[in-house]
Amino acid sequence: MKIDIRELSTGGGCGCKFPLSSLELMFKGLSSDVMGSREDVGTMDISSTNTKIVSSIDFIQPILGDEELYGRVAALHAMNDLFASGVKPKGALIVLCWPRELIGLNGAKRVMRGIEKTCAEEGVTILGGHSIDAQNPIVGLAVFGESRKTIIECNSVKVGDKLFLSKRLGVGIGCNAELKNLLDCTEVEELRSVISTSNRIGVELGKIDGVTAMTDVTGYGLRAELDKMTSSAGLRWRIRWESIGSLNSVCRMTLEELLDLETKLGKQNRKDTLQRETPPRYSSILAGDPQTNGPLLFSVDKNSIDEVSELFANEGTDLWAIGEVE
Repeated sequence: MKIDIRELSTGGGCGCKFPLSSLELMFKGLSSDVMGSREDVGTMDISSTNTKIVSSIDFIQPILGDEELYGRVAALHAMNDLFASGVKPKGALIVLCWPRELIGLNGAKRVMRGIEKTCAEEGVTILGGHSIDAQNPIVGLAVFGESRKTIIECNSVKVGDKLFLSKRLGVGIGCNAELKNLLDCTEVEELRSVISTSNRIGVELGKIDGVTAMTDVTGYGLRAELDKMTSSAGLRWRIRWESIGSLNSVCRMTLEELLDLETKLGKQNRKDTLQRETPPRYSSILAGDPQTNGPLLFSVDKNSIDEVSELFANEGTDLWAIGEVE
């Protein structure tokens, strides 16, 4: 009998991250070189040129039962950090951990096909990679790009900036619901469409001077990313919770159903952010829901809102205005 690869996952997609509280304990007492910056990417100047090498790495456990789609989502998820910095990915190394003897190599081949197709669509050259036998499937990319200008930082917001999302939220809860066969065909199609849509529009956002800061919503959820974006500048965010787009399947669920489908990391995310003003309980669950290949979260100067809106309209892509920086 074929094993569903999700049965081998300890936390679907980006939901397998360490909780923020665990990261704090792990990094306590270590140097800043080990911890790195709060930025989504690492950069390295090339001497005698005006070029920066921009890099990031990300890998995830299965969040979908379709292996080829898993490969696509893992690839796009890894590219997100560069997209969120306004940088086009150009090259990638593949990370593949696979329980070869338990489930064979056919699934791994389908994962690789998903990665290959996605990299071709995004104009990313596969440079190589590394694979090992492992108890759990883990798939991802180390991604590289270059920039001749200052990259967009995740925390360079200003008072009065407006906050936007590029996608709907709720894929962590939605994927749990799909695993339990609680979604109809239309809801499954919406879930798979949202989680497999590229955030390449971030490269174009990076060309707009009025886009002041940008990041992507990851396994720590929207609320943690909002804190990361504003806290270092001593600023606050104010969100209109009713303006946040979410999957239709999530919108129809009762509070009891949401609590039942909330991921382990989602529950921890809510616990880790209780020190902030608490939104309505439904929104609190959504704001802590781990996102895989999640939306871009970005701030825009009020004078550039029309330019950003036009960009999304021309791309035929949803744009969610969710609040502002105070």
